[in-house]
Amino acid sequence: MIEQVSNSVKFVAFFTANKTGTTGLTVTVDVYNPSGTQIVTGGSATAIGGGLYGYTLSSNNSAEGEYAAIFKTTDSTVDAQHIPSLWVLGRAGVENLDATVSSRLATSGYTAPSTAPTAAQNATAVWGAATKEITGGTVTTLTNAPTVPTAAAIASQVRTELATELARVDVATSTRLATSGYTAPSTAPTAAATASAVRAELATELARVDAAVSTRLAASAYTAPSNSDIAAIKAKTDNLPASPAATGDIPSANITAIKAKTDLLNTDRLAQVSTVSTTGAQLAAALS
Repeated sequence: MIEQVSNSVKFVAFFTANKTGTTGLTVTVDVYNPSGTQIVTGGSATAIGGGLYGYTLSSNNSAEGEYAAIFKTTDSTVDAQHIPSLWVLGRAGVENLDATVSSRLATSGYTAPSTAPTAAQNATAVWGAATKEITGGTVTTLTNAPTVPTAAAIASQVRTELATELARVDVATSTRLATSGYTAPSTAPTAAATASAVRAELATELARVDAAVSTRLAASAYTAPSNSDIAAIKAKTDNLPASPAATGDIPSANITAIKAKTDLLNTDRLAQVSTVSTTGAQLAAALS
């Protein structure tokens, strides 16, 4: 029997004893899906009557194919204790029967064309549909076909694209390394050669470490100044005048007193006694 996939199906089996239907049996059912996997084990069958028993499969029925059921009884008086039953889901096109026939157009509702379209008419219709898809507009004649660009427009676009690409050539080719100027290594360096080069570089870097770390000042040997000491030093330095001291930093009374003293100096005598040559001349004059 055939049914749509995912629809409930009812398996039936007929038990007989001495070739007549047997009632009052306890019957169980095992069901297998199309891949051969057992999806029901020991399901309880229901007595329908006259030796006929049924089992409804309402789940695990979404795969297309053959679903086999085996009805079993332990009563040894029956002619056969195991009876198979089969349902086919979604085969032979039944999966396409998704609507009632009455919902489809009746033969009386269809009027065939008086004459079949010619090959030319078919070609025109196909070309019109294709042109409509290309332009996205309503096609009435072939004047709606896309405009073919002119040769001048194509040349202009090519020049623009070429200029963009040539702008990438920003130096003379002759300034680049010639093929003849490059010598590829004959063989790749071995692991030993690579390790040797690494050791040499490492030795160079380690040579920079010219003193034992233990000879450097340990963090525990350094005592940072206290904040109170720093504050005391700042209090003193804040009172220092600018260097050189601005005129405003010297009291005007002091400047006046100093000027009063310097105004009394005899500049001629001061100049004479300030040099050794003047003193010698005065001694010579006195002795003569």
